[in-house]
Amino acid sequence: MSRPGEASTESRKADSQVAARQELLRTIIATDPAVRDRSLDELCAGLDGPDLLAAAAELDLFRRSAQNLYQRVRGLFFLAAIHRYRRETGWSDSSDRF
Repeated sequence: MSRPGEASTESRKADSQVAARQELLRTIIATDPAVRDRSLDELCAGLDGPDLLAAAAELDLFRRSAQNLYQRVRGLFFLAAIHRYRRETGWSDSSDRF
């Protein structure tokens, strides 16, 4: 059983991880260069293996459903970069289920 303070800490961590995943999508659709031109390393810094997998799944759904070709291609590039560069440091082989 968790103590009263532990649940809120876990909840805050989960909320920040969801926010970090949403920042990937926000970056793709942004028109402001300050938001649009952020690095993938910066965006993925707070994500661990399962969160990277969830972010990749969200990106895949986004790129398949986006009407804007630029956003679809950008989502695909983000996915490729996550799998190529972040995978090596972000999750272990045991959680690689793609």
